[in-house]
Amino acid sequence: MFILDFYNSTEDIKKAFDPFYTSTSLSKATDINVLHELKASLDDPGVYEWSEVEDFVEKYFKGVNAQELSPIIDIAAERFNAGLELEETAKADYKIKAKQFVKIYGQMASIMPYEIVVWEKLFWFLKFLIPKLSS
Repeated sequence: MFILDFYNSTEDIKKAFDPFYTSTSLSKATDINVLHELKASLDDPGVYEWSEVEDFVEKYFKGVNAQELSPIIDIAAERFNAGLELEETAKADYKIKAKQFVKIYGQMASIMPYEIVVWEKLFWFLKFLIPKLSS
């Protein structure tokens, strides 16, 4: 079961559910600033140029054929896989952060009170890039 509660504290929710369940697990609220931190970490190594993200997203939402989209992603994947000569630990860390960004943004996008367009663009770009990242 999943409960989304903007009013009660984590402790109050746990107390309310404990009598009915053998175990109650709760996660604390996700700090939206973690997305800023993840994006900065993803931008830093130079896996993608922001113009590539913009180009991909523009074409993706225009419904362009996958054969036109794939080369954009392939350029970033090639940089990650070989061009930047990243160590395996750095590759693994990058891929974990990319997956975290996609997961957290995917969960938060529908309930965030504001829209950050660069996060949305990066979300779509990473969804297609992650499967092509070796590690």
